[in-house]
Amino acid sequence: MKILENHNLRPLTSMYVGGNARYFVEASSILELKKAISFAKEKNINHFILGGGSNIIISDSGFDGLVIKILIPSIELVCDDENSSTFEVGAGESWDGFVKFCIDRGLYGIENLSHIPGSVGASVVQNIGAYGQEVSSCIVSVKVVDIESLKEKVLSKSDLNFSYRKSCLNDINQHKGKYVVTSVTFCLHKFGELNLKYGDFTKYFTNHPQKEPTLKSIREAVISIRDSKFPFPKSPVDGTVGSFWNAEVIDEKKYEEIIKKLEQKGFLDKANDIKNKKASFTVAQGMKVPYGVLIEVLGFKGVVNGGVKILESHAGVINNFTGSGTAKEVIDLSNKVRESIKNEFGVKLNVEPELVGDFK
Repeated sequence: MKILENHNLRPLTSMYVGGNARYFVEASSILELKKAISFAKEKNINHFILGGGSNIIISDSGFDGLVIKILIPSIELVCDDENSSTFEVGAGESWDGFVKFCIDRGLYGIENLSHIPGSVGASVVQNIGAYGQEVSSCIVSVKVVDIESLKEKVLSKSDLNFSYRKSCLNDINQHKGKYVVTSVTFCLHKFGELNLKYGDFTKYFTNHPQKEPTLKSIREAVISIRDSKFPFPKSPVDGTVGSFWNAEVIDEKKYEEIIKKLEQKGFLDKANDIKNKKASFTVAQGMKVPYGVLIEVLGFKGVVNGGVKILESHAGVINNFTGSGTAKEVIDLSNKVRESIKNEFGVKLNVEPELVGDFK
């Protein structure tokens, strides 16, 4: 295990912004993880756990502590029967790599979560979701290391308290900062029904009549749809964190009030659109705010702030289109959007990526 000093973090994040870490180390095993945490304690410095870097914004001043990059590998079959297969997957494995692994084996449950950058460990922390699926639906348990005691522990699905884009692991009122994920156990199904209720799927398969909906063609569809809306962050000019915001979950009355405000402002087509897509915005806890529509009608699509902008093709995405944007430019643009949405529609937008370092 080699600890580096003054290490550049910018290329380790999907937004490609941010400064250097005072110390940096890669942990490819639980033992290395424990040694890294112990190093931070001995130095009396803060530490930060870095997964795939796809849901964080690092400040321009960097991180004045130890950044621990989790690289713990392995995909192990732990149970297999006529209906399902259960795998224990290392936290450092690529999330999209694992999705492809499952689809190639004819397993249902996470196919709609294709083409999402990041690591397996981060997927459970954030309870990632897309196109009617959430990762929590297939999770059995999670192995973690307690940061204070360095003891290993298993958290069951019920322990994780999943909700929309949340788990106990990223909730400051629960266990955020208490544990580090080392592996996740998933149960995937050998038989299943494809979730095709989203209009994007209808459009894709209408335009590709030669394709029948299957696990593999759903993956192809998701990749095509996501790439048409925002770039996969394979280079600095493609830098994004995907959807930059998530909105508070509201009740049906508030949802209807938003529709009414859109009608009053003259955006009848947008109002009718979210009326017709009501089922798509319904979650267990209530209604998701169609915040992309609200950002669009307020004129933020394509708005530039220095080296970053809100994409013309997706109002919910900030893109480092120059490849040289700064974290400050990203956050300043985000704050303008959040303030406008709050003032005009009474809706609170939460910043989805974690902010790391000093943003004062």
